[in-house]
Amino acid sequence: MPNALWPSGLFLVRHGESAGNVASDAAHEAGLPVIDIAIRDMDVPLSALGERQAAAVGRWIGALPEAERPRVVYASPYVRARTTAEIALDAAGLRVDRDVTFVIDERLREREFGILDRLTRSRRSSGPTWASSTIGPPAVRAGPTCCFASAASSTRSAGSAPASASSSSPTRSSC
Repeated sequence: MPNALWPSGLFLVRHGESAGNVASDAAHEAGLPVIDIAIRDMDVPLSALGERQAAAVGRWIGALPEAERPRVVYASPYVRARTTAEIALDAAGLRVDRDVTFVIDERLREREFGILDRLTRSRRSSGPTWASSTIGPPAVRAGPTCCFASAASSTRSAGSAPASASSSSPTRSSC
């Protein structure tokens, strides 16, 4: 396989709080069986807090030394993930096509529950046995939905794993 450039660092970011997170928390608190949100999960926007969270990540990225700032950003196709990345880039003062490449990547999609989507834990646990045994632990939220990759620094054969390195903080890792 040909050699591929690997980034010198990755910043894995979960999207900011979404309107779906707010609706889910409200439904759970009220003991409702269904989360009250009228749009498809992939179209759920960020809440106002989620927008502020995305901007905070962007300010943190913007304060990094230029050599450590991302050059490529990968995001889930979900609206909340794309918006998180866009707001973060704007707050960092980074512009798509001038400073960074922005890629929507289907592999960063969140979990999908199909017919169990929008059911609260109380509804899932009172439903049929097959439903509660196939969805995994309740209240699990997905992992990273955006990946900010800093400048390439080394070449490795495609498919070879990066060497492990210690991380200076829990939100940043070296490749």
